[in-house]
This record gives sequence, C-alpha cells and structure tokens, in this order.
Amino acid sequence: MATSRNTISELLATERYNPNIVPQLEAYVHEQARTGTYHFEANLTLTKLYQFFPDIAAERADVLGLVFALSLVNWRPPVPEADGSGGLSTFTDALQLSYVVDADVQEREGPISAVIRCIDLLESCSHPPLWSNPGALPAILSDPALTVLDADALRSNLRRSILLSLACTYASAPVSVVLDALGYSPGEAPDFMAFASERAEDIISSVDVAGRKVVFAPVGGSGEGGSVGAVNRRKIVGSDGGGKRIEYLSVVNAMAVARDQ
Repeated sequence: MATSRNTISELLATERYNPNIVPQLEAYVHEQARTGTYHFEANLTLTKLYQFFPDIAAERADVLGLVFALSLVNWRPPVPEADGSGGLSTFTDALQLSYVVDADVQEREGPISAVIRCIDLLESCSHPPLWSNPGALPAILSDPALTVLDADALRSNLRRSILLSLACTYASAPVSVVLDALGYSPGEAPDFMAFASERAEDIISSVDVAGRKVVFAPVGGSGEGGSVGAVNRRKIVGSDGGGKRIEYLSVVNAMAVARDQ
C-alpha cells in the first residue's frame, strides 16, 4: 500500500527520531523513485536515523544509495525564480546528505560515490564527462540497486538542469558545445529537437543557423517591463526579452551543420 505524503509529514512532525519509522521512510524512498515524486526532508531524516542507529544502516546500503540518487534526479542549479524569490532549490540536497554519511561510505565505489561524482561535475559545469565517465552517470544507470529509477526521466531532468546552468551563464553557445553538454552526438538531432520541444521551450529561445549557435532565453528574476530578466550573463544583443518559440526546423539544420563539421 502506498504511503501518502501527508502520512510521512505527520511522522516527521511527531516521531522524527523514532527508529520504528525507518521501514515507512524506506518504503517511501522506493515510492518516490517509482512515481517521480520527491520529499527531501523525509529522505534526510532517514539518513540521519541511519547515522544514529548504525546497526540499521549496515543492512540498508541500497536504500541509502537510492536516497542519494533521488537527490541527483531532482538536482537543480541555484536559479532565482521568476517572482524574484530566489533560493537554492535542490542545489544543496546531496551536500546536506553527505554531512550525515561517513566519508568511507561516500568514497566506497557504488551509487553514493557515483552520485557525488555527478554532482561535482554538474557544479563545476564539466558536463560532457557526466555522460561519458564510466564512474559517473553510466555507473548509476547500470547499478542493479537503482533499477527502480526511471532512467529516461533522470536523463531528461539532468539535461534541463544543464540547460538552465548554461542559460544563466551565457546569452548563447555553440551548437556543438550544447550537444556535448547534454550528452548528444551530432547525429542525434531529432532527439535534441524532441527534448527541446517537450522540456526546454522556456530555456532555448532559438537556434542561429548562420552563426551555428543556440540562443538562450533570459532566465531569472523580473526584468524591465515585467519580462523575465537575465542573471549573471551578457544580455542578448537585439533581444526584446520576449518568450519566442523555438524554430525547430532551424534546430535540425543547425544540428546537420554540426554533424558535417
């Protein structure tokens, strides 16, 4: 029987440090992985209970690995919201988890070390190795203990987060750079086009075929005239700040150009 979010919230409010709630929290971790939901406070509480009761933790390495994996699935760069509220979002979730897990556990080869490696690559904007390093994302996707995760959702969420990072830093970027950052080969133009259509219309403004570059929409707090303003980057020359739709034919043409280089 599925555990409701309200039930978990009640447990956290009344019995947060009672080891008897561990089975319910563990079941909820698997439910989050199956359903694509996320409850960081519950996961952090479970991790703390493992720290307080090491005898329990010794038999739950697979659950702890899944907790870390969920923090990667839901990782977001620290992008201020459009309403100007700001906040770090889920940027520090894995870091908070690492504070209550022994260093030797984190360094042991497995899902936890792979997640930490992925987070390090994301935070340093070293995106291509995230997809190619055998000890990074490939290790997570091939780990038997993490098969409950939706691999396609993980890739999609990471690609959107990487695009947000790029959009906060650059007004535009070469097509080849964006493809590498998202783990696409030049020949995967249709896949990139589909992803841009479904998950990134608000991040990618257009593709400049002549300049062979991807132009990002402004990201961040409120700008002039009520539009969404840019954060920590050079403003696009000639941009009106409006939300233009992606020119998908241009995307395909630009990918073809990159493939032929």
